Amino acid sequence: MGRRREEKVDEEELARLMGNVEGESSKIRVKMPNLKVNEMFAIAEQILGGRRVTALEFVTSSSASTALNDLTDVTASGAAQGDVLYYNGSAWVLQNGPVIRWSIGNNGASDYTFSGPGFPTATNDPVLYLMRGHTYVLVNTTGSNHPFEIRVSNGGSPYTSGVTGDINGTQTFTVPMDAPSTLYYQCTIHSGMGNTINIVS
Repeated sequence: MGRRREEKVDEEELARLMGNVEGESSKIRVKMPNLKVNEMFAIAEQILGGRRVTALEFVTSSSASTALNDLTDVTASGAAQGDVLYYNGSAWVLQNGPVIRWSIGNNGASDYTFSGPGFPTATNDPVLYLMRGHTYVLVNTTGSNHPFEIRVSNGGSPYTSGVTGDINGTQTFTVPMDAPSTLYYQCTIHSGMGNTINIVS
């Protein structure tokens, strides 16, 4: 059994940085111009003694766009409150609200397989639970062999509200607030591949 890595917080540095954020004891403020996002995570984790950092909030005295422009690997402007940075595979892009990305494969012509958040191992044709107002990136790695379509019902017509992209590649689904409580995903060639999408609040 491997030894657990000892986490040693740089208490002095942490206290100094937390003192820079008046009235917000759970946040640290570090001025880090001209760095990459991954480098910012690494610096934050170093200060916290190896503890995993899961989010960075960009704060400036003028606007969030100024902070984004200081990052050498982000080409985004016009950031608004609530925006997050999402890595789309080639660049950091702005996205308003939570994002989940799933990789979709196949088990022959009988099942889609899902990998990513919520699926510790590849899972055959799972029932999906999607949140209104959240964005889901659906990466169909099977290409045109198994086109992945969101539908109004099993064997029904395509559901297109909030859906962009290519059924043979990557689709983005931002679930509308007025989405029906039940949708379906299905292969347009093999009707046995697919399952229910439950839309929850």
